[in-house]
Amino acid sequence: MLKMSIEEIKDNIYLKEKDWRYFQDTNCYAFALGLDIPEKHICKSAYQPGTIYAKASNISPITLWKLSVFERLVLDLKTLGISIEEIKKYETPICQRFGDLRYLSWSVLMFLSSYDFHFARINSNGKLFDKMGYDELPKKTSIRKLEKKGYQLVKIFSLYFFKAIEPEENLTSYFQRQKITKQHVK
Repeated sequence: MLKMSIEEIKDNIYLKEKDWRYFQDTNCYAFALGLDIPEKHICKSAYQPGTIYAKASNISPITLWKLSVFERLVLDLKTLGISIEEIKKYETPICQRFGDLRYLSWSVLMFLSSYDFHFARINSNGKLFDKMGYDELPKKTSIRKLEKKGYQLVKIFSLYFFKAIEPEENLTSYFQRQKITKQHVK
């Protein structure tokens, strides 16, 4: 069972790598999804792909281990109400292409090695950032650096969801509060 509602989890999606607060309580998966929330506040092992889906559905996460990492990620995204679209390398996320700022969108790269999975996120200025494990802060990286560590790029995708705006807010104040700038929609 989840300790937070799906809406509470989505409300905490944060896409600024410089101000990542809970670096010791999150991993690359949490960083890629923008979940700057201590794992224990969601559920045990929340930052293992498929766990959010399993806990929200009241099934054992062990039943999902036959699925690929990507299939388990998709189940988590569906649970969170986040849409996914596979894209080409460094292609602009779908919602940014259409200029619809009511959608929060970002790009994620998925890597696999013989022993692990890894996720990285492309920030608003097109730079690739990742977070290794539970101990490191997010940092700028490159596909080449990750390949040298034994990871192989397997998928690039865009994530997006509709971000409701409170009725009393206008678009300008909402985007200022969210620190969304024009460079996010280039």
